[in-house]
Order: sequence, then structure tokens, then C-alpha cells
Amino acid sequence: MHLKTPRHLTQFTAFLLLGIALLVLAGTGVYQFLKGRFRQTYTIGVLYNAINLSPEDLKVVKFMIDKQVKEINDQGGFAGGTLKIKYLNDGGSRKTAYKVVRETINDENLVAYLGCWSSTRVQALTELVGKAGVAFIGGYSVPEVAKGYNNMFSYETGVKQNAFILHGLLQAKARRVMVIANSGDVYSEALLDELKLMHRSDTRYTIVQEKWYPLRFKLSPDTLQALAEAVKATKTDFVIISAYPVHTSKVLQTLADHQLYIPAFSAFVDIPEIEMEPDAYKQTELYDISVFGIPSVLNLRQQLYRSKNKLEMKPDRKSEFRLGLGGLHADAIGLLKEAAELENHGDPVDMRKKITRGLQHYINGERIYHGWFSDWYFNEEHVLVSEILLGWKPAGSMNLLLAPQQYVISDSAYQPAQVLYTNIDMVELNQVNDVDKTFAARFFLSLSSVSPVNISQLDFSNTVRNENNHQPILALKLLKADSVSGKPTIYNYLYQVSGNFHFKPDLRRYPFDEQQFTISLQTNSAYKPLLMQPASRPRRDTVFDSPGWLYQSNYVGSEEALIVSSNKFINTHRYIPNYQFNFTYVLKRAKVDFFLKTLTPLLAILMITYLSAFIPIREFEALAAIQVTALLSAIALYFSAYKPPSQFASISDNIFIFTYIMITTLIASSILQYWLYSKQTGRREIAQAVGIYERLLFPLIVVVYTVFFIL
Repeated sequence: MHLKTPRHLTQFTAFLLLGIALLVLAGTGVYQFLKGRFRQTYTIGVLYNAINLSPEDLKVVKFMIDKQVKEINDQGGFAGGTLKIKYLNDGGSRKTAYKVVRETINDENLVAYLGCWSSTRVQALTELVGKAGVAFIGGYSVPEVAKGYNNMFSYETGVKQNAFILHGLLQAKARRVMVIANSGDVYSEALLDELKLMHRSDTRYTIVQEKWYPLRFKLSPDTLQALAEAVKATKTDFVIISAYPVHTSKVLQTLADHQLYIPAFSAFVDIPEIEMEPDAYKQTELYDISVFGIPSVLNLRQQLYRSKNKLEMKPDRKSEFRLGLGGLHADAIGLLKEAAELENHGDPVDMRKKITRGLQHYINGERIYHGWFSDWYFNEEHVLVSEILLGWKPAGSMNLLLAPQQYVISDSAYQPAQVLYTNIDMVELNQVNDVDKTFAARFFLSLSSVSPVNISQLDFSNTVRNENNHQPILALKLLKADSVSGKPTIYNYLYQVSGNFHFKPDLRRYPFDEQQFTISLQTNSAYKPLLMQPASRPRRDTVFDSPGWLYQSNYVGSEEALIVSSNKFINTHRYIPNYQFNFTYVLKRAKVDFFLKTLTPLLAILMITYLSAFIPIREFEALAAIQVTALLSAIALYFSAYKPPSQFASISDNIFIFTYIMITTLIASSILQYWLYSKQTGRREIAQAVGIYERLLFPLIVVVYTVFFIL
């Protein structure tokens, strides 16, 4: 006997299930709300100077800080609590910096400060912050300003190291040096003091004159005129400028206006921050400490970060500066989190002490924090141990480069490093193998340096190697070697290189995927470090043969790894930096082959399946035969089509799955139509609904999917 379920009972069951679902959702929401409401909140104060930083600078920096904070909170929080950021504008003033810190330092939830990129302003905060025991990671190069306080650290390089680099530059480039600086600026005074100590026993250059101007002094036209005349009178051939951005820019512009295009070292201001007329800027030879790495070279971690977070920036000469500054602050926040969690959680007052105790583990490399952008540890003066790269803008160029003379840190000391000005002129990139994860490339490699270069110094680290002796399988041919006399002599080499290289394919978007094909270079010996300076982006080759692939873009990235060597007998750690430079070409797979061999047959199968819906239902056997044959054809096509190996379903796989689903639904609808027809149920509304799906919705769904998800 057929039993009918009462309609009101069915409705009751539906409402009951809906109510249970709503209660579960509401309970989850309340739990998340209360969890966030009653979790301890910690605050980090970020000091910044809105006068020197443009709105675009601040936008990028805050974006990267906020991303770091969100990631921390999403992954369990800051030592179990919720992290918040309080932005404090110090206005570039000692008084303002002291004021904003004094107003916030008594907040028990505030556990650390970041920023304040000035030894002078940090000096004003030292006693206040030091005695309060709040962890502080600032931008001061003179460690003496925070001496005696174990809670104060710097993410800047030390003034002694900067003076060492500057001294080496002056030995090579200068004979008569003039110093122009801001009096009262702690860093400027300390830098000159350190330079004079090194200069005592060196007669290769002379400091002929020092010009000191107060921090807030306005350089009048008469003052600038007198300064230019002093440069002429003293026959100065090199200028050191350690002054605020406005002073630095005015001095350099004045010298250019008087046709005094002499080399200048900007000690206080990064070159991208200097504002000059384009012609004057182009003709002036400039040097600085390249704080954020090698010009025109992306830190690979930065590149991954930009891709992951879809960070868009205006492409100008400050792009690398913004990215580096934001990354520095984001990494510092990550370091504070890690330091806070080295010990058990506690109340917010104790958290300050716990962070400070945690930071002690990063002194002299006892621990290393691996950040988004770089690796962090400090020396005994609480100053970040980092490479100090000498940036250079040659006369007649608008682009920044590495200067020919460089030093890299090794075992807490600096040793000379050879700089190779490198360019790859790609000729052909082909034979891409998704299974073996290899590709073939043929290119010209040009190398220039101030000292002779041997190709054996380089290791093509991602090349395919011989299985017997693990030697790279490469064809290297020296085409040209010459030198250009001058000060210094430049040695030039041109090689033709061909071989197979490994790459890491991401096939989730196959066949509409983009892949990165990389040529990786590094030194053959970590004890003989090499630095590479690639050509600027506009000068890189973008036209080459790549069958089956379309060129999209290219970039050069660097990756620094610290090789740790420990001596357990005397409990010491040695850190040897090892650089790898990656010349990467981003190519997009051509779609023609997939369209002709896969997509077009699938659309034809779907079209035939759709047309079968117009066959009268009384011819069900013929209709069903066509639709089942279409489904089997689609399945057979899947097994015959090229499918790259992947642990993820690619777009190609999803297209086939969509085809199976659509054909199966049409078969199901045909069976339903036949059942209604054969049983003569009289339910015309159901038959009409099924007909609407078969003749209208089916093609509409196929067209929408094809247009919006495939084409």
C-alpha cells in the first residue's frame, strides 16, 4: 500500500532543519565574537615621519604592516592575543617624537615601538623608552645613543660599518673632499668622527673643508652661491653630504647649476629621495648606502610577497625604496612576535619584559629570524647584521647600480666582493617538459667587471646535471674578451651558453597557465663571494624564440642564504652569506593547441548532445544512444588528451568535468521525460520545466561557462 506523507509534516521537518542550521551559524558567530572580545590585546607603536615620506610611501608601508598583522591574528595572534598597530607621526622632530611616545608609553597594552629612522630622534627617546623597558626596534645607526639599555635594537647598519665603506670609496675615487652636513645631527657627527679615525693613517685623500648647517637652517641663494664658490676655490673633487633631504637636493642642484658635476656621497638621504631637475640629476655621479638591496634586483621573497598579496605600486625610482621600507617594518613585527613567544604567555606588563628577554637570543646569531624579506640577527651593539651595499648612479645615467667596489660580511667582518655587471640576451627558450620539469635555453651571457673574470667562478645552479659525476650539462663558448682602459679598467666577456635547466611548474591553471623559467647563477665558492648587477628593465631582452609560449615579462631576483658553521667546542657560530641570482622569464602557454585538439571537439560533442534534445521523446532509443555516445566520446577524449602531471585539478580537468556533468544532466532529463511520457502521468508542468532546461538553460549554461571561465 502506498503511504503519503502529510504536507504539514514535510514543512515542519524543513523548518526544523533550517532552524538547526541557523542556530549552528549563530553559535559559531557568537563564539568567534566572544573569542576576539575577551582575547588580550597588544599594541605596537610605529613611528614614522610624514614630512619625508610621501602619501604613496606611507600607503605601501601601511599596506605591508597591516598584512603582517592580519596574518599574525589569523594564525593564533601575538602570544595568544590580538595585535593592533598605533601609527605615531613624529614629524621629523625630536620634540614631537618625545611627545607622542610619552603620551602612549603608559598604555599597559603597548608592548613595543618600531621606526623612528634617525639617530638624533632616537637619542631623544632613549631614556624614556629605555627605563620603561619597552622593546624598541628603531632606525638608528649610532649604537651609542642607546648604550646600556638591553631593550633597544636597530634595524639599521652601524655607523662604523658605513664609515668603513665610505672610507674605501674615498680611497678609490677622491683626493680633495668637502663635507657638507647638518650640525646637531648625531649620525652626521658620528660618521665624520669615524671617518677621521680611519683617515689618520691614510694620505690618499684630504678633507679640505667642512661646512656645517643647523638642522632647521634654510639655505638661502647667497649661502648656496658661497658654497659653490668654496668648492671651486678648494678644488674639491668629491663631496660628502650628510643633511636633510631638502638640504641635500638644494646643494646638489646648485653644484649642477654651476657646472660642478663632481661625485657626491649622500650619507643621510637615499638617492631615490633626492629631488633635482632631470638633466642635473642625470649628469651628477651619486653614491649612497643601498639600504634595500641591489638596484633593479628583486628580493625573491619580495617577489613572492607581491604576487601573493597583489601589491600594486607606481613604477618609479622609489618603488624599491617603498617595498624595502614596508618589508623592514613587517619583518620587525614578525620578529617581535617570535621573541614574545619564546617564553610562556603572560599579562601585558610582563609581556614587555618577555619580548626584551626574547630579543637577547638574536644577539650574535644565537637565533636567526627568517622574515618575509630577509634574515635577522644583531651584533653585540644591538645593530642589525646586514650587508652594506654601496649604491651608485653613474654620470650620464638615470639608473641606480651597484658600485664596483663592494664588501660583504663574513664571520662578523667585511671582505671585498667582486661585482659582475651581468646581462642575459635570450635567443631561444623551448623544449618545455612538464613531466621532467625542465626546459632548454640558448642565450648570450655578457659579464663586465673591474677585475678579470673566469667563467669557472660561476655555478649555473639549476642546470640539468650528469647523473654520473653531477657536473652541469652545458655548452659554453667564449665569443669575445676585451678590456677598456680607464680608472678603473673594465674587463668585458661575452659567452654563448646552451643547456637544459630545471623549473618549478604550477599547472593548476593549465592550459591557461603562466610559468616562470629561470636561469640561476651563483658563486662556485661561498668564500669568494660574487654580487651581480643586472641591466635595468628597459635594457633587458624581451624578443626571443619560444615555440608554444608567449612572452609576458621578466625580472631578476636575488636570494641570500646564510650558511651556518658552528664550533661546539668554543660555542661559536660563523655565518657565510651565499647569494643566488635568478634571471626569470615569465611566459604564457599558447592556447591554440588546446583549442584545436580539446576544446573544439568538446564543444562539438556538447552541441550534438544539445541537438538531440529536439528528437521526439517517442524516439527515446535513438536519443539515448546519441547522448550516451557523446558522454563516452568526452571520456575517451580526456584519456587521449595531453594531461601534465599534477596533484591538483587543472582548468583542463575542470572543463572535462563540466562536460560530463552537462551531458549527464541532459541524459537524466531525457530519462525523466520518457518516464513521464510512458506512464502518462499528466504532469505537464514537470515536462515543461524539463523542456525549458533542455532547450534554454542547457545552452545558456554552456555559453556562460565558455565565455567567462574559458575564453
